[in-house]
Amino acid sequence: VSQSRYQVGFDQWDRQVHCFIRNGMEITRLLDNVTGSSNNFADLYNWSLSNCAKLGADQIDYSSLASTARFLHVNGFNCDINITKSQNLGDMVADMAPYFLLTETRVAGRRGLRPVLPVNSDGTIKTTPVEWAYTFTEDHILPDQLQISYVPPADRKPFAVRAIWRQQLDDDHGIIRSSEVRLAGEAEEGPYEQHDLSQFCT
Repeated sequence: VSQSRYQVGFDQWDRQVHCFIRNGMEITRLLDNVTGSSNNFADLYNWSLSNCAKLGADQIDYSSLASTARFLHVNGFNCDINITKSQNLGDMVADMAPYFLLTETRVAGRRGLRPVLPVNSDGTIKTTPVEWAYTFTEDHILPDQLQISYVPPADRKPFAVRAIWRQQLDDDHGIIRSSEVRLAGEAEEGPYEQHDLSQFCT
């Protein structure tokens, strides 16, 4: 813990310096174990677990993080984050990980990340049909224990997404931009969902 002393009446003690680090902060990257800049979300999460959450090495699932880092790298999911406010690490990961097609894991007390989609051995997203492992029939269900509920038709309609992102200029602050995405010929008049990705998407 560091301590600073100021003269009585000094009113500038809370001034802060804000800067944009062009290549990111220096961390040990999961992909090549080299210290350098990274825009890989798994690297950021790994650094945060060690330095912010102060977890020991035996509480971090490095294997899953390395696999996730490869998944992000191969599929081109970059994280150019601009953290502007203090927040809980678990809340931040729960909010951001789905945008990278990830979920947080806790296996045998160790924290990690994994893709939510099937993945090939090289880290690419598997686009072939998912192979079934087991078939359930009515013989596996206890009488009067199955309840079926359907998603309302209004929630099954195609929708358009308005995504907010940040254009980072070479010599000035970032500019907030937006893009609208929809399936071809669908949801021309909405409904709309808005997703603010400006904290990490450039």
